[in-house]
Amino acid sequence: MKNAASALAVGAKLHREMGRATSLAVLSHLTQIREHAAGLLGDGFISRTGIAHLPELSRYLEADLRRLEKLPENPRRDTQLAWQVGDIEQYWAARKAKLSARLRASTAARDIDWLIEEFRVSLFAQTLGTKQTVSDKRIRKTISEISS
Repeated sequence: MKNAASALAVGAKLHREMGRATSLAVLSHLTQIREHAAGLLGDGFISRTGIAHLPELSRYLEADLRRLEKLPENPRRDTQLAWQVGDIEQYWAARKAKLSARLRASTAARDIDWLIEEFRVSLFAQTLGTKQTVSDKRIRKTISEISS
C-alpha cells in the first residue's frame, strides 16, 4: 500500500501543478498529461496495475511532473515527444485489436503497455531513468514478435 499511497501523493502534486499553469499555449499538453495521470490512477488502479508494476507508478507520474516543468520552455519539443508516444500507442492499439483474446491477455502483451510507459519516461524525464532499455524500435520489435 505504500507504493499506492506514494503514487497518489505524486498524482495530487501533479494535479496542483497543472492548476497553476496559465498559458493557453500549453492547454492541449495539459489535457494529455491529465488524461495520462487519470489513466494511471483511475478507479481500480491498484488491481489493474498489479503488484509488479505498482512501485513504478510514482516514477511515471514524476515523469509527467518533469514534463510539466519543462513545458513552458519549449512547447514545440513537447509536441514532438508527445507525437512519438502517441504514434507508438496507436501502432500498439491497432496491432492489439487484431490479437486473439488469449494473446491480448498474455503477460507479454500487457508488458507492452509498461514498455510504453518506460518510453514516455525516457522521452520526457530521462534523469529519472528507465527500468530497462527502451526505444520506439525495440517496442515495435516486441509488438511484432507477439503479433506474428
